[in-house]
Amino acid sequence: MYLKYYKNLTYWKKYLPFLPQKYQAQFETPNEAYWDWKTAKIHLDYKIKKTSKITVILIHGAGGNGRILSMFTSFLIANDINYYAPDNLGYGLTQLSNKRFVYDDWVDMLSDFTKYVIQKEDTLVVLIGMSVGGMLAYQVASRVKAVRGVIVTTFADPRDQDTMVAMSKNKFLGTVGLQLGKTFKVVSDGIWVPIKWLCKLNLMSRDPQFSKIFMEDKHAGGILISMRFLRTFSTYQPAQSFDQFDTCPLLLIHPEKDDWTPFHLSKKNFDQLRVEKEVHLLKECGHAPIEVPGIFEMETQILQFLKKVL
Repeated sequence: MYLKYYKNLTYWKKYLPFLPQKYQAQFETPNEAYWDWKTAKIHLDYKIKKTSKITVILIHGAGGNGRILSMFTSFLIANDINYYAPDNLGYGLTQLSNKRFVYDDWVDMLSDFTKYVIQKEDTLVVLIGMSVGGMLAYQVASRVKAVRGVIVTTFADPRDQDTMVAMSKNKFLGTVGLQLGKTFKVVSDGIWVPIKWLCKLNLMSRDPQFSKIFMEDKHAGGILISMRFLRTFSTYQPAQSFDQFDTCPLLLIHPEKDDWTPFHLSKKNFDQLRVEKEVHLLKECGHAPIEVPGIFEMETQILQFLKKVL
């Protein structure tokens, strides 16, 4: 199996100019490796300092990859915080021998990887999920009790019809189309379509040029997605309900002007949590929080939360 590395690619560098000068200046190209999981080879971006007392696992959503998140959170290593940023199944440079994966496999893989990091690194481990990766981080933490904290930019539940309507390209896809996929799964599960046909990737950012670059990225928003994955994504049941979740504290740092997954979709799930929790709206930020001052607020909130975990 031929393994690719971001160091030999250039497309990902198109995202950097959209970030504040501070982030561009302090960005250090991550180390890269592959981690074997079942028959897949999971690509990892990572930065490790032996002096660190905490390790963060960056979790992307249904249209990103680990390299993009590495650029958003370059401040971590500058503050002596380790991180790993895996490419999930079907995204980035992760290599698959079997493409019949379902959303459950996403949760399984990240749960196993989290356990691996906890055993490997002599540090506390916190999950940071961006976009759909927020709910994914929660789902992993509901299974892996050694996780010490969860940070999410959105907390929308795909089982909720209002959420699927908001995420889908149009109302028909989010209601009737989704139901047809569940009813006729024997036929529809094997269909693969561009994810940008199904989701409002044009709302990934408030900057149309950023969204365009994202949608054309063959390792992110330009990938194909199976109807099997979409069906299982919209029906996945977490190990714990929101009001039963007891693993760790949770911080919601939601973009203030997220037109794709508005705040109220996250709030109704966040309000059910009984663990220690905090919420902060990132000023002027769209779904991908690249705007000032919100992106700096995100950095501040993350660092303060990690300090509390320590």
